[in-house]
Amino acid sequence: MLGPIITSIPNTELSLNDRELLKDPFIGGVILFAENFIDKQQLKNLVQSIKEIKSPELLVFVDQEGGRIQRFKNDFVRLPSHRDLGKIFDQNTDNGIRSAELTGFIMAAELLAEGIDLSFSPVVDIDYGISRVISDRSFHSDPYAVSEMAKSFMKGMTGSGMKAVAKHFPGHGSVALDSHTDQPVDPRSFDEIEKDLVRVASNYDSGYMRVIIGRGASKEESKVYMFYQDPIPAPDYYSLQSHKAHWMSGGDFQIDEVSNIAAKSTSYAMNMSHTRLAEKEGCTDSLLLNKDNIVLEGPSFSVAWIKAGKVFIPDLDLGILDSVTRRSLIEIGDNYDINVSIERISIEDLYEVDSVFVLSTAKHARFVNKIDNKEYSEDKLLPVIRSYFKEQVEREKSRKLSN
Repeated sequence: MLGPIITSIPNTELSLNDRELLKDPFIGGVILFAENFIDKQQLKNLVQSIKEIKSPELLVFVDQEGGRIQRFKNDFVRLPSHRDLGKIFDQNTDNGIRSAELTGFIMAAELLAEGIDLSFSPVVDIDYGISRVISDRSFHSDPYAVSEMAKSFMKGMTGSGMKAVAKHFPGHGSVALDSHTDQPVDPRSFDEIEKDLVRVASNYDSGYMRVIIGRGASKEESKVYMFYQDPIPAPDYYSLQSHKAHWMSGGDFQIDEVSNIAAKSTSYAMNMSHTRLAEKEGCTDSLLLNKDNIVLEGPSFSVAWIKAGKVFIPDLDLGILDSVTRRSLIEIGDNYDINVSIERISIEDLYEVDSVFVLSTAKHARFVNKIDNKEYSEDKLLPVIRSYFKEQVEREKSRKLSN
């Protein structure tokens, strides 16, 4: 199981101290920089030595955007900056799109050949002509052009076999201060910021966008903003494989400092490692249990079940996330006279319920047809719940569009 922390190393080969650090169960990956690179052969040896540390293998990352942010240059194709690709787009849209796709493909293919798992790219921020941090790392000043070019760049990456990790969504490009050393504040109204985010993100038909807003230095009350977008196409039903989540509150993890922190508020890395385990066994996703086999949640979703016409959800005291969709289900129960209750249930008892479903902002309410070797039928109450979720989302979308 991979840990949640991505770390770096200081040199071009691993020292004894580096090896001990990377054996730590909290370490899940290593990000490499220019100081870790001499040439391709040295890089291949370094990556191999990192991946030999433990099983499953540590992931290896790099920022290989192109232009001034290209950590590996010697022996590698010198990639154009995003801005240079944007200039081609201005001269001829089709040529620009093809150039972005080709650049993404070459970048990813070269890295994969040396054992690198992911490059944190492309940048999808907008060049407002203000930020020196973003500037030529952005494809364009027009959100539509940024969206089209980034989509093509990611198509090239995935075409070579590498997942894309888009970053720097619109915001940093509108401020002058460098967030690495200062605390920049975007002076625009929330409506202006949201408009740019939606214009860039709405062009993608797959992927998952998570907006993270920090509290900053102020101790004043913080506001949380939700961005609504059509959900990613999800399977009509889910098959789950149960796994014990030892790191979660309510598991057998012994560090007091995290005993009251819901797992998803720290990192997805360990959660998602269980998704990969389930996928290898032909399942859609994982169902997480504590050390006593009590049902908790999924890596990226809440879980609920139906018995004798009543809906049940896990207890928050188990350390699970108090998710938006969990609260929405309770609200739906109150508004439409559906009995929603709290229950602690073991995986063995879950095998005996009438129906199971998962909940998330991307999946809404999805039927679970199988957990481990137990198959379920869809209870007649589930389509009703699903329709109420859809109504909620449509109302919120209409409200946002009207504004």
